[in-house]
Amino acid sequence: MSFFDRFRKKKPPTEDSEQTTVPRGHRVVVHAAPVEPSVQSTTGNVVIAGFGVAGDDPERELTYVLGALDAALREPAGPALVVHVNRELRISELFAPADPEVVQFHAPVHWVFHQGSVAAMTADSRRLQALLRTMHRLRTTANPPISQAVYIVDPPGPQTLPFARLVRGVGIPVKQPDDRDGGLVVLIEVERPEGIVLCVHAGRDYPDDAPFDPYAHTCNEARDRAEAAGDAALVEHLAAEERAGLAGRIAAPEAAPAVLRAHRLGRIILALERDEPGALEALCAELLARAAPLYMMREPDTGAIEVRVYGDAGRALPAFTDLLCLERASRDMGLPRDAFEIGVIHPYQLLAMAADGGLGVAICTYRDDTPVYAVLSGERVQAMTAVVP
Repeated sequence: MSFFDRFRKKKPPTEDSEQTTVPRGHRVVVHAAPVEPSVQSTTGNVVIAGFGVAGDDPERELTYVLGALDAALREPAGPALVVHVNRELRISELFAPADPEVVQFHAPVHWVFHQGSVAAMTADSRRLQALLRTMHRLRTTANPPISQAVYIVDPPGPQTLPFARLVRGVGIPVKQPDDRDGGLVVLIEVERPEGIVLCVHAGRDYPDDAPFDPYAHTCNEARDRAEAAGDAALVEHLAAEERAGLAGRIAAPEAAPAVLRAHRLGRIILALERDEPGALEALCAELLARAAPLYMMREPDTGAIEVRVYGDAGRALPAFTDLLCLERASRDMGLPRDAFEIGVIHPYQLLAMAADGGLGVAICTYRDDTPVYAVLSGERVQAMTAVVP
């Protein structure tokens, strides 16, 4: 499966490679790993908290997801009827009049980490700590306790495996989405004519032969005791110790992770389009300080980059804020996927390349379905590269 295929619309799941016939009065709803950060309460009363694919603003997105999850769990909801089986289940076994064994849960939570989001969320031990703390508290202090499962799209690696072991140490199962039909399914719900909704956790256990890591569980229990005793100084001390321990458990990525969504940079470009005060200065500062890469279309055989003309700003090197933006632009231009190679470049390297050629740079994002370019003239690029070694 190609990189971009993982984000295209998928066909519904099949049974033995044949479409399942849904009887009259039934409805099958397939929930896939969300590409954007989101929190959704399903018809069957399951809460899906997804971090989307990797972005350039993980702090903001973590705050959003945790806040939206807290709000969702405060909403009154009936029980989720989760089908309880220890074998592979066919969807047809959920249609009436079948009577599968179910377990009732109050607002079970599916945490979903799409491509690159584990690396983004664990790159800072404060983010990882906040995430594990929330999982722990939902499991131990919510009334009633919240059943949880974590889904990881990325294959086992130096960031995902330590994270999965910490999560399992907190007492939460870790799974991979069901990708047998080319999708990334985390939950299937069957609405039946008698008015009930049966929920099925999709996927399989995350592959890992190592034991779980109890570190986060131990740290959180110690913090619980300190909070119960009202010892704020001890709470802060324990939290600092935990962050140091977490930082040593997750391997640093060998390179900056791929950015599939660059919402922070996109917001700055859109502010520049609206001619907001300070937007140009903010864009220049972001590009000079930015660790996340930009993306370019290169000629497959030579690696050359097409120079384009952008009105009064003149000739410039085009680049894209993120991979999804590049894909959309290629579709808009009618380019087949084999017409270009994806080039990855650090923002300062792009500026230096443009400066050497006496060119500007044009960075593309999207406003809804409209491409928006932030164009920096050759003169501005020369000035920017002159102040950074």
